[in-house]
Amino acid sequence: MRVILFPAAVGLGLGSPDSGIPGIARNDPALIVFPRSGVEMPTPRTILITPAVDRALWWDMPDIALTSDHQSLAPVEDCPDPYVQGLLERLGDADPLASLQASVRRISELHGSLDPGRLKTTYAPGKWNGSEILSHLADAELAVGFRLRQILAEPSHVIQPFDQYRWAFRYTWYPADVAVSTFCALREWNLLLFASLHSSDLELVAHHPERGPESVDLIIRSLAGHDLNHFAQLEAIRDAPHGGERRGVRAIPAE
Repeated sequence: MRVILFPAAVGLGLGSPDSGIPGIARNDPALIVFPRSGVEMPTPRTILITPAVDRALWWDMPDIALTSDHQSLAPVEDCPDPYVQGLLERLGDADPLASLQASVRRISELHGSLDPGRLKTTYAPGKWNGSEILSHLADAELAVGFRLRQILAEPSHVIQPFDQYRWAFRYTWYPADVAVSTFCALREWNLLLFASLHSSDLELVAHHPERGPESVDLIIRSLAGHDLNHFAQLEAIRDAPHGGERRGVRAIPAE
């Protein structure tokens, strides 16, 4: 389910085969936008937003949350994008902030366990090598931290995806130890931000062009799972017999 509140919208309803709204596909499962307030609602699972967008009238929608500044509506329990779901499964029931904090020590330990040869070894044919994974983790911390700050500061924010394939072109020039120190510094800075967040902050939602609505809470939990995903790859490199594929150039991302 995908529901987004556009600034000009007055009423929102889940897709209805009888909507008859111009410009909205019949049987649209994502979103119907009604042109004015006071329209007759075609389904009991509907939210009406007043013209001033200062209050919401609810019709049996326990799975939808309205953020405090009315910037968006987002599913609370719907299964997210398959890639994101995989990251959440990595995290499981663990506390995301505790996991994110533990990653500062864990990445340093993993880096210390990889000799120069291992850092140039991939965990599977065609995948990133150890050094590239470390660089990717540093870049991801930079990108996600900036993304979250935009969501917190800008109502109705639309996330700008980044092409990690292109970001990785230059990883062959990045020393692994600099990648690790960069990750650790950025993570400590981001943890300060996360610790300052209230429940209303965690519920804020932005729209990802490829994955749909993503809340601050979802992004933070996904980031923790992202750490664990790549740490497992570094562990595979550490534990693999010598003689694995060695490269000093970028390959297909680990994700």
